[in-house]
Amino acid sequence: MLQPAIEEGIKFDSYEALKDHVEEDRRTAIQRLNFTSGDQIKVNDDRYLVHQNGSDGTESTYEFTSSALKKLFTITGCGPLYNSMMLESGFGMSTSYINDILSPARPYLKKLNGYNFIHKDGVILGFFSQKYTYIQNADVLAAANNHMKIDKPNSQFTFNEATLVNTKMKVRVVQEYTGFKLRKGKDDITQLGLELKNSHIGDTALNVDIFVKRL
Repeated sequence: MLQPAIEEGIKFDSYEALKDHVEEDRRTAIQRLNFTSGDQIKVNDDRYLVHQNGSDGTESTYEFTSSALKKLFTITGCGPLYNSMMLESGFGMSTSYINDILSPARPYLKKLNGYNFIHKDGVILGFFSQKYTYIQNADVLAAANNHMKIDKPNSQFTFNEATLVNTKMKVRVVQEYTGFKLRKGKDDITQLGLELKNSHIGDTALNVDIFVKRL
């Protein structure tokens, strides 16, 4: 049975706390994969992913999150494999089975060519295509603040809340002077707001949705 690293979420109640955290959290790094040069990935002890660099022969060992492993299996065309490997089984059985799938003699591993993986503090957090450029959360937040001036007292946008799970950041801001009453004559008011979610890739790496906050 696989033993992924715990994916913990952090909640922020102020823009300053979020900004300080993402500024200090630039420890995420990118590892480029190149299986035409002899790179290899294997599982060890049901809880580690080992990356062997084909260019210099060095090996690096990481824990992995559930999200990262699901993405790896999806890329290789073995999406349903994750649930099977999470079933109760003898120690090392998942390791043996996955390593057989990821053997260079099989076609699956080559599908990871052209991908990177993101890692931080010894944990692989995800995989993404080399066609995209990874953008740090601090830069995503700075771009959002540049447009909305969230940190300014006279801005029409006010920080509401934010969450961060692994590298996935979600920020909610509300417009203080917009909204509407749900029922005439009743003190039942809503505020319109924006929910900003990072994609980490592309020019702005920022997705925007509208949400309604009930007061």
